[in-house]
Amino acid sequence: MAEEAVITTVRKYLNELLRAGIPVQFGIIFGSHARKDTHR
Repeated sequence: MAEEAVITTVRKYLNELLRAGIPVQFGIIFGSHARKDTHR
């Protein structure tokens, strides 16, 4: 699973979309963030 900071950021983004009237049911994290293999 992705790092907690990434999950928190995605949840905030999805909530902002909902506040803006954009219907969202779920988000998908993929790639290096999902694998916990990010390059910093």
